[in-house]
Amino acid sequence: MRIFLTAISLLIVTSAFACDICGCSSAGNTLGILPHYQRSFIGFRTFYQNFENVNPLYEADNIQDYFIQNNLWGRLALGNRWQLIGVLPYNINRRSGQVFNSQTLHGIGDASILANYTIINSIDSMKTFRHHLMVGTGTKLPTGNFMADELFQDIPANFRLGTGSIDALFNMVYTVQVQGFIFSANASYRLTTENKTREYEFGNQFNGMAFLAYQQRMENWAFQPYIGASFEQLKKDRHYDYEQVGTGGHATYSLVGVEAAYNQYSFGVNWQTPLSQNYADGELENRGRVMASITYLF
Repeated sequence: MRIFLTAISLLIVTSAFACDICGCSSAGNTLGILPHYQRSFIGFRTFYQNFENVNPLYEADNIQDYFIQNNLWGRLALGNRWQLIGVLPYNINRRSGQVFNSQTLHGIGDASILANYTIINSIDSMKTFRHHLMVGTGTKLPTGNFMADELFQDIPANFRLGTGSIDALFNMVYTVQVQGFIFSANASYRLTTENKTREYEFGNQFNGMAFLAYQQRMENWAFQPYIGASFEQLKKDRHYDYEQVGTGGHATYSLVGVEAAYNQYSFGVNWQTPLSQNYADGELENRGRVMASITYLF
């Protein structure tokens, strides 16, 4: 059995999510580790992350935001060059604090569809040095509810289940394999549009990721532990064409994880720890991210 993993960072689905003074969600902006790049699959992934408001003015409130994004996703390989990827998220966004009742929003988020094209592919050759270059584009659709219930009108825009806008997605991933070692670097960009109903526009977002993996085989199993780093930059949101205070930001994360494959199934888990961050003008801090996935290849 042979397993080959590529990383691809794309802006997709759900809470698209620039930051807000009391909330931020940028999980789900990446497709993460893709199993068997040349095969079709269907799978399930779940992301979890927690943000804390560290503004001294709100210290007594102890405001905590929790974001869980559950993705049903799949890929259809169209020959050796083309592939289509679709993602449908279900979001659970929860806010807790000392001076107000906990608030939770849950439901379908913003779906995405992507098309990738392979420019260079020598991965299947017998050479010692093999590499693979893929580029793609797609769109994020406003399938999630941006308006939400009237009871939640006081929460930040990024806490909504969707953005209410159609956004353009662009990505590139380059992978090198030398014997059992695999290095992959990728970049993605989301170009946002305005939510015409509310005249609100989330900031454009850039994501980058690089990791080093080593492939090991044990009978019918294949394992790939990996380490790496990721970076994200979020522009400030705009409302009535004015920049919104307490939005935007940037952060760098360390990344550690493992992928495993058995017959037609692939499993994965990773953890990201912030190395440096400045969300919402320094008023929010991410406490870490975790992702787990299972896919069936066909």
